[in-house]
Amino acid sequence: MTRTQPPLNLRRRPRGERGFALGASQMTLALVSLAVSATAITLDDGAKRVTQQEAHIHASYLLKVGGELQTALDRAVGDNGLARHDASAVLRFEQGSSHPGEVRLFDDRLGYGRAPQWPVGLLVPDQVGAGAPRWSSAATDVVEVDGVDLAVCRRFNEMTQGEDSDAAPPAEVASALRARGWQQGCVAAPGVSSGTWYMRAFASALCVGERCKAGDVVGAAARSMFAAPPEAEALAGSDAAPADPVAVLAACAAREAAAGERDPAMVAARCTAAG
Repeated sequence: MTRTQPPLNLRRRPRGERGFALGASQMTLALVSLAVSATAITLDDGAKRVTQQEAHIHASYLLKVGGELQTALDRAVGDNGLARHDASAVLRFEQGSSHPGEVRLFDDRLGYGRAPQWPVGLLVPDQVGAGAPRWSSAATDVVEVDGVDLAVCRRFNEMTQGEDSDAAPPAEVASALRARGWQQGCVAAPGVSSGTWYMRAFASALCVGERCKAGDVVGAAARSMFAAPPEAEALAGSDAAPADPVAVLAACAAREAAAGERDPAMVAARCTAAG
């Protein structure tokens, strides 16, 4: 009996060819995974730079608020003939009209100052009492504001006290004042989601004592944070397809990652189909 040869297109591929096909598939997936990871990291770095820029802007706003509160306190003390150490006994931060023996700093009729208007992102959402100035229990001449975002807290301490940007804030106002000499800063207990900004009223310096460091209020490190982050289109590469097939695949994977698709298998399927 004569055995019929199978059609040529049904023959098994030689082992070498099968191995090459499998290797090419693996190589495609590996290349796509690398391109997706690289683009994701770049995009995440861009988002981190935006967050740092926002934290710097908000920390600068805290400095501005501190200056405005100090101006209001100076006006109120001078207008009412108060000694500075008596300010907390008479001056209040609540809205509304003043009463005999109680001067409200934000009383519109007196014109000492206005309550801070906090930009979105400076305070954590849904925290009771966040953003409301008050006199601190740590010292009679210290003003506090609760609910400050921790990233803003750290950036404020970096700007004013020269702290490392990743350093945890001091745990409480009393220790920041006495142990570190900070006359203005931000504190946060371990494990909490927000911090407390504070300033010593009528202080003549941001820090007093041997442990004080130099801040970077006008430093190059602060200014560099205003650099615009790279756009997603630039990260994805040029629209013109490179001649190199590997570069074409990498560019396609980068575009998919920039668009939000970061599953290597899905990206590989889309890019090889498009190619």
